[in-house]
Amino acid sequence: MNEPGAIGGREMYNRVRDCVHETPRSGQWGWSQMINQTAEYALRAVVCLAVHPCADPISAQAISGATRVPVGYLQKILRMLAKRGLLKVTRGTGGGFLLAKEPSSISVLEVLEAINLRFQRIERCPLGIEGHTRLCSLHRMLDAELERTMRTFAKTTIGDLLDGDGGIRPLCGSTGCLPISIDGESVEGGAGEAGTAPRDVEPESV
Repeated sequence: MNEPGAIGGREMYNRVRDCVHETPRSGQWGWSQMINQTAEYALRAVVCLAVHPCADPISAQAISGATRVPVGYLQKILRMLAKRGLLKVTRGTGGGFLLAKEPSSISVLEVLEAINLRFQRIERCPLGIEGHTRLCSLHRMLDAELERTMRTFAKTTIGDLLDGDGGIRPLCGSTGCLPISIDGESVEGGAGEAGTAPRDVEPESV
């Protein structure tokens, strides 16, 4: 028998799970969901648009080829980014997407927040243990690391990512250019097969 006010093993497990996972019960982003596949896809797309030297809009199909993101899923992500003012959309023949700002004016955090990625800070004991009026050393350490990561995302811009640390630019081959042209034709080794749409996270419809 548990003492009055005590929590059982299953309830403690559920509370820890809610702290570090996105669950139907909590619906909040936690530690393990800091960067999911959708977020990485969104960053690929924004970097692709920043790398491409052409001032003309780039089609979702061409972006899909360069980033290896399934075009149907990518279109949902692009619409979310446009809705938050990070991209411009041109419709009709020759239409596509362009960055709405300079790469140096777009932070990584802005991109993540545009696809509804939220960072849930640990503000109180996730286990609800009586007497834990402030965070214990474990959760204080986790919260401090989360805060540090958020600061890094906030101060790092897409322009910073284009510098190509060690001479390797994101999405680019040995020439420093995207592996496809604007019309989707391979110009440097091909883009390869597209990835798969994540099963765990679906962007909201826009």
